[in-house]
Amino acid sequence: MALHRVTPTMKKCLRLLCLATLFAAVGCSSQQNAMNSRESLIKDKIPRQEPPELTQEYKAPDFVPVTEEIVPVKTKIVNIVVRNSSLGDVLHVLAEASGLNLLIDRDVSLDQQVTLTLRNVTAQEALKNIFSSVDCFYTVQDNVLKVEAVTTKVFELGHPALVNSYSMDVGGDILGGAMVSAGGGWGFKQH
Repeated sequence: MALHRVTPTMKKCLRLLCLATLFAAVGCSSQQNAMNSRESLIKDKIPRQEPPELTQEYKAPDFVPVTEEIVPVKTKIVNIVVRNSSLGDVLHVLAEASGLNLLIDRDVSLDQQVTLTLRNVTAQEALKNIFSSVDCFYTVQDNVLKVEAVTTKVFELGHPALVNSYSMDVGGDILGGAMVSAGGGWGFKQH
């Protein structure tokens, strides 16, 4: 039979292991007691309330489908082939082919020469291509194609009266050090 000898290091390890086990057991039991006391406080202090009943019935909103307005400009496919034709003639042909009424402003120069070839495009794409090369613009509203001339307007804006100011102070303290501050700014002058 072999004898085992217990060294001082082994004794220290056994003591530490026993202490750790003791602390774990005490800590878990006190934590369980704390949890039970908290639960009893919560149950005793706060009365349980039932959720209120809904007195009003909620109704889902009516279904409204989202639709895009169908206009002939977006749906009508056109073919236009013109060479050195006047803008007025091209607009009349396009309005007739797409089923639109035509309204032309008196400032529009209808004798501008237009040359273009467009095949299998919508009337809207044709209008964009035509008006990208001339000095006018168009709008389509209620099946009416309205053509207007591009105008330039000059607006004069009044300039606000500004007052600039600048100040500089040099000062010192008791110990003989110098302090410098500078400032500037601007503001509006009221009349």
